[in-house]
Amino acid sequence: MRERLLDLVRARLEHLVGRLGRRRPVDLVRARLERFAADQDPASVLDPEATAELAALLGSVPDPAADLEIAYVAGWLHWTRYQVLPAGEDQEDLTAALTLFEPVYQAFPDHVPEQVRAIFDEQRHGAAGPLTTLNDRAVDLLREPLRTGDRTALNDAIDLLR
Repeated sequence: MRERLLDLVRARLEHLVGRLGRRRPVDLVRARLERFAADQDPASVLDPEATAELAALLGSVPDPAADLEIAYVAGWLHWTRYQVLPAGEDQEDLTAALTLFEPVYQAFPDHVPEQVRAIFDEQRHGAAGPLTTLNDRAVDLLREPLRTGDRTALNDAIDLLR
């Protein structure tokens, strides 16, 4: 199954390279993120071409975490996918986004999504790893509406748990 998926991704990458010539993978993923920002259509970030472009982007450098531009763009695509995927199908993208955003956060904390920044801020101050911190933050946000009646915190908690 995995080999078949890899063969499909390779074939798609070959198709993309042939169709788009020498356009850089980072430009393809940026364009995809811009399309999603404009139309909010989940297909923009979930279709197989998005996966192929992301694979090409991550494969374009030996260590994506060492190239902040690649980490930033790939992190945003994973984060966006995490936001639109159904609960239970989104954890792989969340983990990848957090991994890619970590070096970006270290250099430019304001360049990562606010929720990610909150996770790393808490982690910096001695909290547990990013996923544990995410869950802890969501639990805190779930308690707040019970205490104050503020539904904004409830919506934030739901977003974190997606």
